[in-house]
Amino acid sequence: MALRHRLAAALTLLTLVWDSSGAPLDASGQEPRSSLAAGFELAYNLDHDAAIETFAQIIASRPDDPAGYRSIAAVTWLRILFLRGDFLTDNYLTGSMNRTPDEIEEPPAALAATFHEHLERATELAEAAVRRAPGDPTAHYALGVAA
Repeated sequence: MALRHRLAAALTLLTLVWDSSGAPLDASGQEPRSSLAAGFELAYNLDHDAAIETFAQIIASRPDDPAGYRSIAAVTWLRILFLRGDFLTDNYLTGSMNRTPDEIEEPPAALAATFHEHLERATELAEAAVRRAPGDPTAHYALGVAA
C-alpha cells in the first residue's frame, strides 16, 4: 500500500508546476515556470538527465524555491519506476500496475538518496514558507505537493 501512495504522489508531482509569474529569470534566462515545463517535457520524453539539469538550474537561480527540488525528486522517482519496468505503456494497456512487495526490487542507492534528499529539501522550504506566511495559499500548495 505504501508503494501505491508513493506512486500516486510521484505522478501527482510530475503533473504539477510552480506558479511563478513575474518571478526572476533562472540561470537559462527563462522564467522558472517555463523552465519547469521544459524540464517535464524532457522527463516525459525519457531524457531524465537533461530534465534534472534543467531543474538544477532552477535551484541555482532560486535556492529557496521548493519547485526545483521537488521536480528533481519527481523525475528521479520516474526514473526509478522506469528502470524497474513499472512505468511502461504496456502496464497501462494490460492493467498490470500491481506487484506484490516481494516482487519489487530496491531502487539503486544513488537514485533513492537523490529522491529523498530533494523531497526533504522541498518539504523543508515549503514548511518555512508556510511559517513565514501562514495565509499564503501558494505556500500551502507548495507544502501539499511536497509532503
